[in-house]
Amino acid sequence: MEAEFKCRFETHENESIIGFCMNKNCSKPSQFCLQCLKTFHQDHHDDCIGFQELQKLIDQLIQSQDEQSTISNNIKEQFMQTLNTISKKFQSDIFILKEIDQQLKNQQYYSLKQQILFIKDLFSIEKEKKEFKLPIKYQGSFLIELEKLMKAFKEQENSQNELKEKLFEQGNELFDKGLYEEIINLFDNSQIYDCKVYNLKGMALSKLDRYNDAINCYDQSIKVDPDYNTAFYNKGNALFNLDRYEEAIKQYDQAIDINPYDSDAFYNKGNTLLTLNRSENAIVCYDQAIDINSQDSDAFYNKGIALFNLQRYKEAIQCYDQAININSNDNDAIYNRSIAIRNLKHNQNSIENYDQVIKVNRRRGDQIQNKGNNLRKLNRIQHAKRFCDQPFKKNQNYNILFSDHAIRVNSKDSNAFYNKGNTLINLNFYQEALNFYYKAIKINPNNSLAYNNYGVAQIQLNNYEEAIQNFNKAIRINPNYNEFQYNKGNALFNLRHYSYAIQCYDEAIKIDLTDSHSFYNKGNVLSQLEKYYDAIKCYDKAIEINPDYSDALNNKGNALFHSNRCYEALECYNQALTILKNAFYMKNKADALFYLNRKEESKQWYLYAKNAGYDEDKISQILENF
Repeated sequence: MEAEFKCRFETHENESIIGFCMNKNCSKPSQFCLQCLKTFHQDHHDDCIGFQELQKLIDQLIQSQDEQSTISNNIKEQFMQTLNTISKKFQSDIFILKEIDQQLKNQQYYSLKQQILFIKDLFSIEKEKKEFKLPIKYQGSFLIELEKLMKAFKEQENSQNELKEKLFEQGNELFDKGLYEEIINLFDNSQIYDCKVYNLKGMALSKLDRYNDAINCYDQSIKVDPDYNTAFYNKGNALFNLDRYEEAIKQYDQAIDINPYDSDAFYNKGNTLLTLNRSENAIVCYDQAIDINSQDSDAFYNKGIALFNLQRYKEAIQCYDQAININSNDNDAIYNRSIAIRNLKHNQNSIENYDQVIKVNRRRGDQIQNKGNNLRKLNRIQHAKRFCDQPFKKNQNYNILFSDHAIRVNSKDSNAFYNKGNTLINLNFYQEALNFYYKAIKINPNNSLAYNNYGVAQIQLNNYEEAIQNFNKAIRINPNYNEFQYNKGNALFNLRHYSYAIQCYDEAIKIDLTDSHSFYNKGNVLSQLEKYYDAIKCYDKAIEINPDYSDALNNKGNALFHSNRCYEALECYNQALTILKNAFYMKNKADALFYLNRKEESKQWYLYAKNAGYDEDKISQILENF
């Protein structure tokens, strides 16, 4: 086995080599480490291929050469057929010319006159050959015809490319105006597709919430050009909107493999990981996005949310400060910074109450909120505008302006009002959001997502009965969307209609057997009813679907604790703590240890919980009993 391949460059000696530079004009060594890539290959990093991608490149080259060989053989066959045809014509011409020669010898001028056009044609060809002074090898009529044919092919190819570019520009103009149906009709009627056209059609379909159709278009784009990273990126966005998070991550990884400098792909991969409660991994992605683009205020903001979720409040505050330094009008960052400062001062009671609400009120997809923080996900304007590889960056406040512009362009566009409602709900302006969802519904009474989000806003305003009415309307329009049943269950839980809430979670699970959140919330309802055995089964299903679901592990531990199964409860708390160092998990573990009469260990874990941010007064009261 060969020794590990290390860099020999003086300032970063012994760094691992990660690939080779394929640029012929590059004067640096072909092999490169990560530091070499950043230092010596900045202007041609697209030509720098990692080891994993090199295997793909070799496979593509083999496939390409195989295709070229097939094409060459086909051309050879066509040439042979053409050559046979031309050869036969030559033989025919010779036969005619011999007849003409005989007529001339016999002075049959009248007969000769009948063949004069034939002679003129051959005379013109001979004259052309002399005027162009072609080399001998090109002086055959066959090769002259071949040159003409190749020229015609080239002209046809250029014409096709011009048509594609013109079509793409028309599509861009329609996209800017929000005329998404017209884009789809334009492309379908033209029957002209390349990777960028397929990608733009997919984006139009995504704007119409037709995510599965959009994914088909992105797949076609990738089929045309397997190195078109934007199609992988946008496919990831569509999968995210379908709650297919693990698949979305794979697409972002593909985009990053093709273009390691795609900060947006790192950013949205981070958002997806954050949605899956994998905050540590999300932070790594946000750091990579920031390393590429140090002015990415959204990446700093969402990194702050991830740190907040891990109760690392000081670091979260630093990230919010960075976001505010970049954009002094970032109200979200200013607000979340104040919350982090408050939590750092151990104002734990309000956070504990908020956690109780979030456990049953947690929303997914474009409706997720994490402890009052607004996760900026896939609605950043540069993601909506990714026709090419150049990012077009705007912050959250721009979304309102963009929505207003869309409404001005087309005041009958239900989705424009719906999107503005989403922007307002992400800014915690729930009452204002209701007005725009209402307008969206008035324009399109079949807009099920608008009814759903209207209900979500009502939950935030504690109007649970009204929320349920809107969820019912959404369900009538689209009974196969599990999110509607899930949110209805949350509203019923808040009204303490526990049996009806369970029915809704069951309906959501029936639609999507991988809905870990519905299993989790059903478990919470059953725990509330002290049906711990059934609750544990629900938590087990949630954990089976998502083994890193730390809240489900913690709450399973609580159910086991209340069932006097303390050893098993302790094991659950330990598993939860390996995923997330959470003050509440620590306190629960301390309770279990105390119950098992392991008081020294229990005392230590109460102190850990206190240091991690749990209510200091409560811990002090508990420790007085030791």
